[in-house]
Amino acid sequence: FKSYDKKIFILHPNDLLECPICCNIMKDPVQCTAQGHTFCRFCVTKVLDRSETCPTCHEPLKKDKLLPNRLVCSLIEDAEVHCFSYEFNEEDIAKGTKGSIQSLLDVDESCEWSGKLKDAESHYNQCQFAQTN
Repeated sequence: FKSYDKKIFILHPNDLLECPICCNIMKDPVQCTAQGHTFCRFCVTKVLDRSETCPTCHEPLKKDKLLPNRLVCSLIEDAEVHCFSYEFNEEDIAKGTKGSIQSLLDVDESCEWSGKLKDAESHYNQCQFAQTN
């Protein structure tokens, strides 16, 4: 994954954890050295391929000067998520009831695992439903 889709999170993550480039939840968050603006490493690297300036403040920025944002990374990794193979009922998402018991009943075969994001990839690699999606 280049970033994390908001749908996998059990509780809506704070908007400050969204990458201003892709508008998803950041993966491998790194920050601009001048003002501390934070982005997904993948997203900002693609931008820096075209222009060596921070996409937010336009200060000079090079790929090798990006700093990991460990606080943001910890907040994201500790968030509770569904399995990456979890199937969401679009109607439930619109109503804001994703992950509810009714949502689980509406899906024939979907993984019911949930846990911290930092454990989700390990689970997904062994998930029986990951092979069927």
